[in-house]
Amino acid sequence: MKTCLEAHGLDTLSVLGYKNIPLHTCVNVAKADIPVIHVYGDSDKVVPHEENTVLLQSAFLAAGGSFQVIVKEGVGHHPHGLEDPAPLVDFIMNNIY
Repeated sequence: MKTCLEAHGLDTLSVLGYKNIPLHTCVNVAKADIPVIHVYGDSDKVVPHEENTVLLQSAFLAAGGSFQVIVKEGVGHHPHGLEDPAPLVDFIMNNIY
């Protein structure tokens, strides 16, 4: 954590007010009418979905965006992606403007 904070010029106090994270910047994406798909493992201990995905989705939807979620049940932080990429391909194909 220390390395990450240092990379952004932050410390344990200043990080509390840091606004340049997806939770805050996603509003711009939502307002630009760019749909989002998010894949996560419901057993992820590194990036718990309750502390991340749930908040991000809520902020995105509140800003009027479209946010689709795919849950990988029983999966942790790895492996990323899906065994069958068809849902991702479908999402892209259905959202080409």
